[in-house]
Amino acid sequence: MKRIIFAFLSVIAVSGACFAADSIPPGMYGFDDGNMSMTMNVMQMPDGKVFIDANGTSKDGKSCRVGDLGEFGGGKLTVGVCRFDITVSGDSFKINDPQNCAACQPGAYISGTYVKK
Repeated sequence: MKRIIFAFLSVIAVSGACFAADSIPPGMYGFDDGNMSMTMNVMQMPDGKVFIDANGTSKDGKSCRVGDLGEFGGGKLTVGVCRFDITVSGDSFKINDPQNCAACQPGAYISGTYVKK
């Protein structure tokens, strides 16, 4: 019986670690690579999804805006109709928008490494 309980708790612990590595803690994040500056507010929803509210501008004044419900899974962040590659590391994360799905003017982008403010 103890082995069954231990095995069950081990599975829960591993599952929780996987979930934690594939999600972003709620809060305000930002990135600035010298060409593009973005601010992203990540809000946790009661159903486990997140609400993403992000906007920014490039040095040239081009803008980018993302605002919708999102969810994590398999190294991806799905926000509305867009699927972004995401790598989470502590209080920072890297987003890649390989198909330029985000609502950005030409020359603006959301891809970058965001750090918690």
